[in-house]
Amino acid sequence: DASGAVTASGVGSTRALRIPDTSGSPQATTLVEAQVNLPSGAAIPAAAFDRDNPASYNASLATTVYDDRGNPLNATFYYRRLTAPTVALPTSTWEVHGFVGAQALSTTPPPPVTPVLLTFDDLGNLTAPLTAVAFDPVTPPTGAGPLALSLDHGAATTQFADPFTIVALDQDGFAAGRLDSVTIDTQGVVRASYTNGDTAALGKLAIADFANPQGLKQLGDARWAPTGQSGALLLGEAGSQGLGGILSGSIERSNVVLTDELVNLIVAQRNFQANAKAVETDGAMTQSILAIR
Repeated sequence: DASGAVTASGVGSTRALRIPDTSGSPQATTLVEAQVNLPSGAAIPAAAFDRDNPASYNASLATTVYDDRGNPLNATFYYRRLTAPTVALPTSTWEVHGFVGAQALSTTPPPPVTPVLLTFDDLGNLTAPLTAVAFDPVTPPTGAGPLALSLDHGAATTQFADPFTIVALDQDGFAAGRLDSVTIDTQGVVRASYTNGDTAALGKLAIADFANPQGLKQLGDARWAPTGQSGALLLGEAGSQGLGGILSGSIERSNVVLTDELVNLIVAQRNFQANAKAVETDGAMTQSILAIR
């Protein structure tokens, strides 16, 4: 099942494992969470807002959002100071201009485009808005359905003397996951991990044992067949019924120590040469004796 527990056992239940290349369905982004610190000493830009003119805004941040087909889209938010605190009015305001690609986001149906308005008290704490602000849906150039985004600055957004800082930035959309890796744990559970964060238990390896493994018939290429001497097939799960565990990602070492076998080969070669010399000497002596008349 989805947790990796075996729901069917026995030889008849085993099958070839199929690993899906993708996982899940794409989910369109609906919420962007951006918690930042805006510098309290920032100046009010003199120029009218223009995303192509860095002098018309104070700071910006970018993230990736997804449409309902899983296509990634660039989303950028520009922070522009509107008012600075005074003795009469200690609060200050900023406006946030959002774009998905080249399309401007508006909190009201455009035209005109209405940006998000942030208000801070004299201590630099965000006082409004305290909840997510919804933008009017925009149609992405990918041909997917309308993208309805909301922007939430949360309680951690501040206006302190520190420079512009991105405290947290997240969004809730994702594309369909592509296969990233496959792992097998010590219990034999095969899990696939995907690029969208999904993890799926696909199956469990079956472990076979025999009453007399020495009685198996060798077929070659690491393949064996049961015989009357080996006994019947005993099928089970790793770590149960006296069966061993599984060490994933490991390669079996050689069954011999190469240096020891090389030394033994040299010794055997020397012994063979000595024996051959003895036989040769014995033959020469026999010929000499036979040649005496």
